[in-house]
Amino acid sequence: MERDDLQSYPKKSMYPYSVTVSETMSCFLRFLLASCCLALSGHAAYAADLTLLFMGDNGHHQPMRRFQQLAPELEKKGILLRYTDNMQDLNPQNLSKYDGLVLYANIDRIEDSQAKAVLDFIASGKGFVPLHCATY
Repeated sequence: MERDDLQSYPKKSMYPYSVTVSETMSCFLRFLLASCCLALSGHAAYAADLTLLFMGDNGHHQPMRRFQQLAPELEKKGILLRYTDNMQDLNPQNLSKYDGLVLYANIDRIEDSQAKAVLDFIASGKGFVPLHCATY
């Protein structure tokens, strides 16, 4: 091609697909639902029996907002989400109320007792779904 031909040649974006926020959230919801199902696939309960603790924080990823978007959609599928951003909720007594833990938070520090509670929870066969910004 001549140099003049290249200037008129349609330029392609380096990103061949244009994705809207709605499409991104829809994809995220499908991913979370699939992750929950996979994480809890060994669980004897049916989807209508699942209650998950959604651990967020007050960071820039806006976990409360994500929770507000996810909770109603998952509830339609029989999966109840309960939100917390209180690290004190990571204890054996509280975790025993849930079938799984969804972690969507940047956690800078976790007490040994909290880490043990989460590890014991997972080792007992409960689900664990760390998402995007999950650090512990």
